[in-house]
Parts: sequence; structure tokens; C-alpha cells
Amino acid sequence: MQVELPEKVDVLIHEIIGEIASQEGVVVALRDALPRFGMPGGCVSIPDRVRSFLTPVMYPDYRFWNKREQWYARARDPATLHRQKIPSFKIASFPAACLLSQPQPFENIPFNEGVDAIPVMQETELSFKVNKHGVFEGMLVHVELDLDSKSTINSCSWEHRGCSWDNIFVMTPEHMEVQVAS
Repeated sequence: MQVELPEKVDVLIHEIIGEIASQEGVVVALRDALPRFGMPGGCVSIPDRVRSFLTPVMYPDYRFWNKREQWYARARDPATLHRQKIPSFKIASFPAACLLSQPQPFENIPFNEGVDAIPVMQETELSFKVNKHGVFEGMLVHVELDLDSKSTINSCSWEHRGCSWDNIFVMTPEHMEVQVAS
């Protein structure tokens, strides 16, 4: 279905963002909508930018899960997870104490730098520096939306635990003890 507006717009507000930013089709939708609906010379997009991040993590301990509903905690039991083909689950506000390194962006989608700046495909090489001792047990995916230059929603933050985006925890098949590099 092709939508036409009676006039061009100055501002385009959208939320076609997934737990991995591009998974719901925001790139295709905005590459079409911005030139078609925006004023000649461009329009402002809200959000301004979205990024997907990857972080090595430890599995949260029992204190974290005891605060959750019992069915939720049982479904995320490490033994249950290892029986899954890809041991993963979605979780809101992953505990910051379980992050082993600074999150690294693997996807960056700017909406206000022109339609050609919205990448159709991205390839990124990541490198993580361990910043705390612990056991590497998985990777966490989260998104950050810059609504404008001053306001950011971070799906991994406890402050934004009510946001629309869960984080994705993917357990590694083997666990490895890691230490801060000297």
C-alpha cells in the first residue's frame, strides 16, 4: 500500500526499531519515507540516530533472578539455556555489574545526515578490552536511541527499564575466566 500525504512534512517521527536496531526494517522504511514525505532540502527525524551495541558479559547471579518472577528465572536457568539450539533470551535492564567490557557499536543508523547516510548494510570489526575480572559467559545486544543531541534512551540502563526494547543475552557454549589486562 502506497501512502501519499497532502503536503510535505518538516518533522518525521518514527519507531520502527528492534532489539537489534535494523531488525524491524527502519533502514528501508526511512530511505523511502524521508525523500518522499520530507520537505525539499530535508526534514528532521525523531529519533536522530540509533545504534546497536554488543558487550561480553557474565551471567547474572541468583540475587538478580530472585528479584524476578519465579517462572521467569526458571526459564533462564543456565542448564535450560544450554539445551536450546541458540541459547538466548530477551531481558530488560541487564545488570551493569555483569558487563565485562565497554559496549561496542556494531550498527550505527543516522537519520538526520541525509538519506544516503542511512546505511543499507554495515560491516564492523569489534575488539573488546576486559575491564573487570569475571567469567565470560555470553554476549549482550542492546540499542541506544538518540532522540536529539541531548536525550538518549539506553535499553541496557536500569533508568530506561520501561522502554520498548529488551536486550538480547546469548550464552556462549564454553565459559572462560577473564582478567583485566595489565
